[in-house]
Parts: sequence; C-alpha cells; structure tokens
Amino acid sequence: MEFTKRFPVCARLLAAFVFFTAASVLCAQEDETVMPGYFVDSNEHIRQRLVWNREMYALNYEVVIQVFENAYRDYATEVTEGHFLEVSLPPGRYRYRVTPFDLFGQRAEASAWNQFDVIAAFIPAIERFLPAVFYLDQKLERVLHISGVNFLEESVFYLENELGRLYPVETRIINNQRAELFFDDEKLIEGVYNIRIENQEVFVDVLSGFVIDYKKPLDYFTKIAWVPAIPVYGDLADIFGVNLFLTGAAFNFEAISSKRGDFNGGLELGVSVYWISHASSFKLNLADIVYDFSTFRFYNGVVFADFDLNIALQRRFNQRRNAFTFRFGLGISLLSGYGSYAGSELVTHFNLGASFLFLTHDIFFIEAGTDYSHYMSDRAFGLIKPRLAIVWQF
Repeated sequence: MEFTKRFPVCARLLAAFVFFTAASVLCAQEDETVMPGYFVDSNEHIRQRLVWNREMYALNYEVVIQVFENAYRDYATEVTEGHFLEVSLPPGRYRYRVTPFDLFGQRAEASAWNQFDVIAAFIPAIERFLPAVFYLDQKLERVLHISGVNFLEESVFYLENELGRLYPVETRIINNQRAELFFDDEKLIEGVYNIRIENQEVFVDVLSGFVIDYKKPLDYFTKIAWVPAIPVYGDLADIFGVNLFLTGAAFNFEAISSKRGDFNGGLELGVSVYWISHASSFKLNLADIVYDFSTFRFYNGVVFADFDLNIALQRRFNQRRNAFTFRFGLGISLLSGYGSYAGSELVTHFNLGASFLFLTHDIFFIEAGTDYSHYMSDRAFGLIKPRLAIVWQF
C-alpha cells in the first residue's frame, strides 16, 4: 500500500519582490511518489504518509480527507506547513485533496480528489518451529510445524539461506497461530536456514536456526540371503551341469555413504556357503546324497565358502524407499568335496553383481538381485548367484 501523492500544477505567479509586497498563488501539484506512504511506529501502529511537492511560496496546506460509506463524507481536515501529512486511518476507502495557501494566506485552487484504499495490515511473528532438523538420511514426511501470530491464508512461507530459497509444496494454515509446511524431500539441500513469513508482500518476520543435515555419515545394511548357484562354465558345469542348485546362504554387511548424489559409494563384506550337488539341484534328488559322518564331507558334491570384499555403488530414489546397488570386488574361496576337489583348496575369485532394494516396513527391506563370480584356478569355473535377502538398515 502506498499513499504517496503529488498534485497537478495549475499556475504559479512569480513575485518580483517577496519580502513585503510580492504575492504568489500556489496551486495543487501533480502526483509524485516521494517515499513510502506507510510505516510502523514503535507501538506497531500502522501510519500513512500523504506526500506532495513543496512549493517555494506556500504558507501552508489544507488537507481534506473523506471516507466512503455508501457515499463520501468528510473524515478529517488538517492544516500543515510541511509537504506531507501523517495519519493513522482504519481500513476503508478514502479520498483526499490538498489546497495550498500563499504567503498572504490566500486560498489557491485545490487539487483534484485522489482516491486510495487502506487495507488491514497483520504483522506476522514466528515464535517456534518443530522439528529443529530435517535429517536427509531418514525416511520421514517433511513437515515443518510453525507457531506464532497473524498467520493468514495468503501468508507466504519459505526457507532461505545464502544459497537461495526453498518453498513448501503445500502450506496449511491451521489457525491464526499455527501452520504446517510440507516440503518435497527430493528438493531439500543441506544447510542452515531462516524461516520467513510475508504478509501482503510487505510485513515480514524471520526466525533463524532451522537445519537440514545428515544424522550420520554412513548408512549400514545387514543382509541375510538365500543364494542358489548356477555353474555356467568350467569344471563344475562339466560335472554337475548348468543347473540351479538351491543350497546356498550368505551374510553381507554394507557401509554406504548417506550423502545424496547420483550414486553413493561404500564397501561390502560378505560370507557365503554353497553346496553344489546333484541332490541340491532344482530336481531335488535326495536319494543321491552320500554323507560320511567321520569326515563331515559330502562325497557327491562340492562344499565351498566365499569371503568377499566388494565396492558398492548405490542409487537411491522414491524418498530412499528403494535403491539400486551395483557391486564389484574380489574374494577368496575354500573348496572341499567331490572328485578332483577331494580335500581342500584355496582359490581367489572376482565378483560382479546388481540388486534392488524394496522397503517393506520402517528399516526393513527385501533385496532381489544376482551376482556373478569367476573362480581363478587350474580348474576355473564361473557361477551365477541369484539372491533373495532380508535387509536391516541401521
């Protein structure tokens, strides 16, 4: 709202000698915006300032203000020697005109009526907010609860720091003293923010100290998986065929960066155990099992354990409810069992794998994926390892 005005110039009579005998006629001037037409005093009262051009030979000015109530009626008449008038008007529709008086006290021509509206102003204040922090590595609804005074349906709320502004996707005004701000999780950026409210684009309040951050630098995943195996080439494929062997289990531990990015890096430690046997194939021919209790060995299959160290790259999405993980690394295997593998043998292998995480409840996920391992020895072979795991994030 601005109520700064200037008035149209009608005429100006120049005086040759002003001290005793000169006379000048001062007329209304054209509109001119000189300064804001309102301000807030120390008692938080809204005041308006009507401003016009100062005339060199004006003695004073008469300002008539009228208010509209079905029709215009006189509201106030003021005389001032200055070129502005400060008033405090309640909300409503008004008009005013200015009549200048010359040095001899003679009335000059009045200006035209100038209309303006006074709109009720509500000065907002933010007093408290909850929560104090949005943790980006937590799967929570991003709602900021704010309390204060003079919250309006048309109030504009946003977060601001030196990097820019974050606007809520939705603002709910509960009442004059409470509001809820809903933010898009994908657009949050870590930093310290001020919470700002604007009423009528003029009245602003700011409360600092709201934080967007990470609660911990790493996310940890513990996995217990069923891992069947498929020999796809090499010695095991020649002996047992390219079949699905159901008896395999794995335990994995991952530490992944919690920072947001295209991919989050981390490490994975894994231990897995497999039994490759005709009896453990998809056909489940249990009659082929031969077990020697004196040596604890399956004579019709290969038992081996893998110890893996992998680099993991994880891509999270859907507000961290789902993730895609790609992994690669090295490991060692202890083989024991059948035929040319009688006794025990230590071999190395390298791994490639990919999996997908599905959030089921709170911190629990289901993981589905597959890995590939190449075992490097004079009897080299390769395994495809589908996996289905229960995952606990902490």
